[in-house]
Amino acid sequence: MSLRENDLPSGAARPSTSAPCRLPRLLLSSFFLAPLALALSAQGQEQAPDWQAQVRSYTDKSDWPAATRILSAEIARAPQDLDLKAWRARVLTRAGRLNAAERDYREILVLDRSDPDNWAGLATVCLRQGKTQEALRAVEIAVQIDPNRADLRAAYGRVLRTAGQRIEARAEFEKALSLDPTSAEARAGLISLRGQPKNEFRGGLENDSLNYTVPNEGQWANLITRWTPLWARTLAQVSISGAEFLPANL
Repeated sequence: MSLRENDLPSGAARPSTSAPCRLPRLLLSSFFLAPLALALSAQGQEQAPDWQAQVRSYTDKSDWPAATRILSAEIARAPQDLDLKAWRARVLTRAGRLNAAERDYREILVLDRSDPDNWAGLATVCLRQGKTQEALRAVEIAVQIDPNRADLRAAYGRVLRTAGQRIEARAEFEKALSLDPTSAEARAGLISLRGQPKNEFRGGLENDSLNYTVPNEGQWANLITRWTPLWARTLAQVSISGAEFLPANL
């Protein structure tokens, strides 16, 4: 006599009726999900190129137009990204496009005045434009925001030196060195502030073996007179057969 389902003892385990269907469903799901996973993986591999690496590559080659084009395209996609504008401002500064760099920095600072690097960047641009007082104001704000950065202190010293404030510049270079004893810029700044002679005369003789029209003995002399660190006049005397003073490096 066959054993029917209703004849099973109450404690006996009943055979699963869903097990035969589970494997085909799993295979079917895998069949449809596998292409989707591959598509997502391919999409991840086709992400936008690393624009920072591209910009660095172009700037290393001094290809400023190419670097600027990349940054301008990124800014067009994300016009509210101030970091992108700061990158472009730095590239424009290095390219010598100072007016465009100043415009970028000022647009950034209207929206965010909290980043000392942007103030220091504006100071560098203004200094190169000859706007010493504006450079001073900008770098002072940068130092106020982060007074413990050696590079900002050194930048402050550089602007002060250009402004003729040598004592204050020395103090800033020394502060930079106290914060970072390895700061090459601070050390160079201190060396540049060492006492310089007000008058310097150099002279000598040289032979010109290729000159067959006059005696081949030449004389040269340089007289450098400094009234201030920013104002110097050089008189140069160069002669093969005679002497004549000529102004140079006015």
